[in-house]
Amino acid sequence: MLSLEEAIKHCEEVAELNEECTRIYKEQGDAIAACSCYECAKDHRQLADWLKELKAYKDARVGCEYCKHKYREIHERPCSLCKRNFVDMFEIEEDGE
Repeated sequence: MLSLEEAIKHCEEVAELNEECTRIYKEQGDAIAACSCYECAKDHRQLADWLKELKAYKDARVGCEYCKHKYREIHERPCSLCKRNFVDMFEIEEDGE
């Protein structure tokens, strides 16, 4: 199973390889093969860009103070996993004294 970083790298490598194949096939006059490789390169570049966007989105997530569950926005309350919210934090701390 690939990590997100490995998937990005793989897509970029496949895109580069197909860009090189496109150039070679153009030089040889094989327009059909050149077009096919060009499309593959373009698709893999787009996929790499989407994966980079996903990685940036995941890296920007914030975690719940209680259960460490990741959610998107720092102001998103309650946590979608443990259902605690900001008010619960103070109630629990006061009860523990």
